[in-house]
Amino acid sequence: MQIYWNAKDHCFELNFDRSNFQDNLDKAKGAGFKTTGPPQWVWYTDKIKVLKKLRENKPAEGLTITDEARKEFDSRLIEEDKKEEVLKWARDQKARLAGLPTEDEKKAKREERERKRIDAGKGTIVRKPRQARSGGRVERVEVKYEPMAYNKFIPPPPPSILCLYCKDPVYEKYEKVDPLPICLWCEKTITDLQGEDDVQQ
Repeated sequence: MQIYWNAKDHCFELNFDRSNFQDNLDKAKGAGFKTTGPPQWVWYTDKIKVLKKLRENKPAEGLTITDEARKEFDSRLIEEDKKEEVLKWARDQKARLAGLPTEDEKKAKREERERKRIDAGKGTIVRKPRQARSGGRVERVEVKYEPMAYNKFIPPPPPSILCLYCKDPVYEKYEKVDPLPICLWCEKTITDLQGEDDVQQ
């Protein structure tokens, strides 16, 4: 698979490897590329994060990029990093003004809390996303950290009484024990066979 730069439309486009088309298509879709549809079916993007995702999850035969696309990618990547730094700084300032912890402080707290749980032998924390409905519309809700669920149920041992025919355990409360222990399945089978004999006679 090759990435090249379309100067006319100002976007990155993909050139699939025909010998491994399906894998290339799956990787492009997974990364977030869009298509122009028929008849050309050009797969494109103008977002750097989509290219970074494709680079992390590249096709089996590898991923190449033209010199022109590489220059454009590098310049946009620098701009994207600067933009992210400014946005992070703005979010941190807003949090400080509101008396709330910054993103780095939240991350450090989460890591410390998880470290303490692991040291205490309680297992890792599992994040479960929740959704709330308001006015017929689904809204995003802050992810709540919940402890991993453990199944503490220990099944009782099977009964010592065994079926006369199949040797499976026979439960006195639900199955026939007197005069001979028979499980439900064998009892049904015997009843069905007796019914067939009655019909034939």
